[in-house]
Amino acid sequence: MKKILFIFIILLFNCHNAQNTGEMKIQQIPLEKQITYMIDITTNIPVIVYVNDIKASELNMPLGTAIDLNPYVLKNGKCKIKLQIFPLFRRGDTLVTVENIRRCNLFFGSYIRNKETDEILNYKADVALPIVAPKEDVPYFEQEWDVELTELPYELEGWSKGQDLRKWDKDKLEKKVVAFHQKIRKILNDGNSEEWMKLIQKRFDEVCI
Repeated sequence: MKKILFIFIILLFNCHNAQNTGEMKIQQIPLEKQITYMIDITTNIPVIVYVNDIKASELNMPLGTAIDLNPYVLKNGKCKIKLQIFPLFRRGDTLVTVENIRRCNLFFGSYIRNKETDEILNYKADVALPIVAPKEDVPYFEQEWDVELTELPYELEGWSKGQDLRKWDKDKLEKKVVAFHQKIRKILNDGNSEEWMKLIQKRFDEVCI
């Protein structure tokens, strides 16, 4: 175990050096093009937000906040936003009131973050996502919108080629997973940094954009 940990440290050190020497290819994006899309939300009750059917917030999310969309998208195009509102059961509520629904304000926008200074630049949230409230209180409220992303400076593979492993034969899946981990263990035990770099290159390229 100590040997594997030691090799990990060496590989991380080599990875750091590779960044400095340019051995690993990193796409450099000018600051003015490092657009982060977001949804600016103001509400007086807890809500849940989904981005492309991926849960992006919890009920304990601050009532006035912004949710970045970039972690949930791979490229420019349509992005689905879904808002869910549940009764405040801890307060004894059993319905979501029309007033609370109407007081939810959502705006689509973007900004640029200077990672060196942590300064927020060009913040704008000027595209309203209108709420269509019911005429009476409801047990649950949900609404969806489509927003268009046009200025992302990248297109990622990410999870686009993902498969539903529940549909795989369990025995075949287990053999495939075990074989892959045995391969990784051998690479680490052998201290084969070149093969390790090949394995992580795709992840490195996409995470470091």
